[in-house]
Amino acid sequence: MGGGDGRSEVLTLANYRPHINRTIVFEGRVVRLLKKQSRPEWALMFENLPWKEGLKLVICPEHLVAAGGEDNLRDLVGKRIRVRGLLEKHYREGYRIVVNDPQAILRVE
Repeated sequence: MGGGDGRSEVLTLANYRPHINRTIVFEGRVVRLLKKQSRPEWALMFENLPWKEGLKLVICPEHLVAAGGEDNLRDLVGKRIRVRGLLEKHYREGYRIVVNDPQAILRVE
């Protein structure tokens, strides 16, 4: 992606799946916020599907404060955001975007 010119293609729900195990730039509307029951992990869901089935942006507990806390994540619901992170297809959790830097989350709308 990007062709070395410093720009990256912006992916959407329509075209993200072929890019597994790559760093991507994704843009989509956050439809809800879920908290994992088994550990303190948050997911900004881009699809109105269960955790295991929908594309999600995963926020680990160590990044929650830097991401503005739970209230900031709740404020993103209904907003269109752009994020840069690693797209994975986890064997238990399905498609997810993992970010190491909460600053990789940009509010677009």
